[in-house]
Amino acid sequence: MGLLASVAFVLLNGFLMQSQSPAVSPPPYLLGPEDVISVDVLRHPEFSAEYIIPPNGSIELLFGGSIKATGVSVTDLASQIRTRLKSRLLKPEVTVSLKIMRINRFYVLGDVKVSGVYDLKPGWGIAEALSSASGLLQDTQAREAPTGLQQKDFAIRLEHVATGKVVEMPLDQALQQSDNPDLKIQPGDILRVTLLASFPVYVTGKVRAPGMYRVRADSVGLLAVIAQAGGTPEDASIKNVRVIHANGQEEVADLSPDLVLGQSTKLPSVGSGDMVIVPDLISRFSILGYVNRPGFYPMLDGHTYQLSDAVSYAGGASKRGRLARVGIIRTVNGVQQQRIYDVGRFLHKGDLTQNPMIVAGDMIYVPETNAIDSSSIIGGIAAAALVYYYTK
Repeated sequence: MGLLASVAFVLLNGFLMQSQSPAVSPPPYLLGPEDVISVDVLRHPEFSAEYIIPPNGSIELLFGGSIKATGVSVTDLASQIRTRLKSRLLKPEVTVSLKIMRINRFYVLGDVKVSGVYDLKPGWGIAEALSSASGLLQDTQAREAPTGLQQKDFAIRLEHVATGKVVEMPLDQALQQSDNPDLKIQPGDILRVTLLASFPVYVTGKVRAPGMYRVRADSVGLLAVIAQAGGTPEDASIKNVRVIHANGQEEVADLSPDLVLGQSTKLPSVGSGDMVIVPDLISRFSILGYVNRPGFYPMLDGHTYQLSDAVSYAGGASKRGRLARVGIIRTVNGVQQQRIYDVGRFLHKGDLTQNPMIVAGDMIYVPETNAIDSSSIIGGIAAAALVYYYTK
């Protein structure tokens, strides 16, 4: 064989070997938010359904429980669902198919001017994503936020839903790494922007100015948060203040030692996205009959009340009122108890037995001067209560 023939034979043989080598398969498509998928369980339509993958990446299965559907292929997701169904079916056969592919979009959330979902263009990074959201939250929009905000006062959290990778760093550092592939926005990614100097807390219920407040990081106490909302009016219950944390956990705090007694107690801490609820004060007593201001009166948390206080709140007895025969009806375990007290004896002679403690729900009646027996006093209580209830 000549030299040229030998060279031709080698080249031809190499070409044939390359043409026979297997083709490289493209990587599988990884699911992400806004993809529409179909889950089909053979012979079990009750377990089959279509799902739109939400921004959090998890779908709620018809047969119960949630499963992460982002960052995996349809084959992997079908395998996971098949494993879940083995507790219900003997040999489940599951197929997952992509019905509608998501549009190339991403999310910007947190302390930006306009949170939302935006169309993605190739090569975009953190700067372009922030520009889509109209930039950072201005201090004029953030109550109690410090003035002169800088990039270093913010942090970013970029969640790559396709891979599950999360990148967190100060914003100024992220903007300096424009060529960092980990900081490039991919379809379905979620960019969260957080103002480090303050965070949002929601205050509602019985406060003077309910709403969302940005709380400084150096002033995160529960009392400071309520103070930002204007404090509590007299008809607020400070013994059962609820703090609902962003993770769903709840704590109940009694503020009366701090606000009434001036003590310093350990109160729940408040974090970003928490909600503080100050309930309405439902503890009260009523004083009716021959007093100057009959009606219902609130019993403030942390305070004690006696019969003479109740009479004083009602403006004292009227000219026709008789303090020597003041009646109290109190319900204990569903049973009404009736007592008669001589408040005048306490006022003039200091007899403490005639000045009992008042509890929530007590009904007090100051009779007319000519009422001399207990039955007429108790009857007067019932009559006055009915009249007041239907005319208040």
